[in-house]
Amino acid sequence: MVWFHLKKNSYWLVLLLLIVHINITPSIASDHIFLYKESKYDFENDDINIIDINSFDINISGTLPFLKNTLLLNQKEFLKKFGKPPKKLVEYSEMDDANMDCYVYQGMKAWFMNKSLESLELTSSSYHLIFFNKKSIKVGDNIETIVRTYPKSWKSKRDNQVFVGLKNNQITIDINLIFEYDSTTRKITEIHFGY
Repeated sequence: MVWFHLKKNSYWLVLLLLIVHINITPSIASDHIFLYKESKYDFENDDINIIDINSFDINISGTLPFLKNTLLLNQKEFLKKFGKPPKKLVEYSEMDDANMDCYVYQGMKAWFMNKSLESLELTSSSYHLIFFNKKSIKVGDNIETIVRTYPKSWKSKRDNQVFVGLKNNQITIDINLIFEYDSTTRKITEIHFGY
């Protein structure tokens, strides 16, 4: 009788899960990413495009996407993915009143605080954003790619910067994807993730 009771309750639980959409996903690795940071610009969600952090990854050109988005990697996982950097600096963050580790690669910089990724900057075509629809964006691409892909963000651009909001499972997070471009050449000069 007890076994029947458990089976019957399990049946209802499965039925409930099928009827009511419950999204059970792992939480973001860097809890600090949800903390409010003062941004240089204020945007309303309606002013910019917002993309899911799980729809792309940051890779070395010619490599396949990682299972976990680079922005969600802790310091140890990041080093495993990209290797030991040629240069490591310690920089002070006035906003956080704390020191950060800065890993300097050829064409990429990454800042970590308390083993969590705080910011990332791509400055060469050696690294690119690869989307899971097989499209990619890299430094040196024509800005028209951004105009077509993120029209609301393009319309709200500021100082040769295009801001795209990021979300993780329906939660907008306090870090932006920022494309900088040269208005003369119309080429992307930098891609960074920051506040």
